Amino acid sequence: MVSTAVQDPYARHVLARMSDFFADERTPWPRRLWDIGSVLALEELWEAGHWQAHNVLSSSACDWQRHELKAILGRDAGLGDRDLRKEITNLLSKPLLDPSPERRRLKEVIGHLRPGYLDRWVTAIAVEEAKRVKPERFSRTVAAHLLDLGYSGLHLRDWARGLKTARVTATDIAESAAELARARTQTFDVLVALDKVPHRELAEALPNWLDKGKVGAWLREHGHSTAGFRTGGGFVYHLQALDPLGAADQARQLLDRMTARSEFLRGRRGGVLPLPFIWVAGYDTPYRSNPRPAVSTSSPSSTRATSTRSTAEDASTTPSNWPPSATAAPSPPPSPEAGQLSSPSSSTPTTPGATENGPGRPSPPTGWPPSSPAPGPAPS
Repeated sequence: MVSTAVQDPYARHVLARMSDFFADERTPWPRRLWDIGSVLALEELWEAGHWQAHNVLSSSACDWQRHELKAILGRDAGLGDRDLRKEITNLLSKPLLDPSPERRRLKEVIGHLRPGYLDRWVTAIAVEEAKRVKPERFSRTVAAHLLDLGYSGLHLRDWARGLKTARVTATDIAESAAELARARTQTFDVLVALDKVPHRELAEALPNWLDKGKVGAWLREHGHSTAGFRTGGGFVYHLQALDPLGAADQARQLLDRMTARSEFLRGRRGGVLPLPFIWVAGYDTPYRSNPRPAVSTSSPSSTRATSTRSTAEDASTTPSNWPPSATAAPSPPPSPEAGQLSSPSSSTPTTPGATENGPGRPSPPTGWPPSSPAPGPAPS
């Protein structure tokens, strides 16, 4: 990475906008600044054809999504040369029914686009500044793609700050982002400590359960302080993620589901009471376990953010039986794409098939006790 004595204005603009995008993951999704990336948008359009064939999505919703993508993807330098972008535009001009030759070709194109997407941006940026795309487009495109790969916003915020401190060039930014895109997921050990545990006898039989003594030993072993709190035990999860904060966020989602379900116990009111932090082995700073803000709509024309989600909101998309299961990876939080297919006035690429649980998203598993989620696939 080449540093310059004075960072050029283009690179400074790009990093400032990236820092805005990554500033706070806990911001309610309607207020976030980024959209989904081009590759993910095409993948979701391809999936939409399946749900259209099963009468989950209407043809008008899929057509609207195609037209929106057609208007914005032709200018994305990461999609390849002019001929390939023209082919994508032609594909988006036709209905992508399942089955159809157009839909099969779209799948082939997507398989070609994902590998090397940010490497093509390196080539596009390594020209004189007058020929580059505007910094706003470059920053949004790269930021969206890195988030789509599964990086946590807080990790990317620290990455952008490091580049700003190093006074890098625009080409350095693109090369560093491409290096992140080539990384593979890692396995992180994450501790979720609980103060109160209903049905303790079931939890204690699990291999990933730690009693209070072992929780303290785990924290000391990994360099964390045990001063100032007491615990009744906890779980250690082995989670696949691209960065430690991403693993901690997966554990937080599991904890959200666990606590929400436990509130509906008939005989043992109060449910699970977690400690306020989640610890990741090899990461010095604890991650706060309280849920991110939720959004509730009081009227069609007003949207307000609340500091915490209600129990009913947390449990509304999960079975009410307790204790919960954590054998599958946690479902993603509500996203802005989920409701946009029914809102033709929006210009953001959308997630097809969004219903109460969301087509393509597995229904939350049932049963107790919690165990480690299955490792997810590594990004390609």
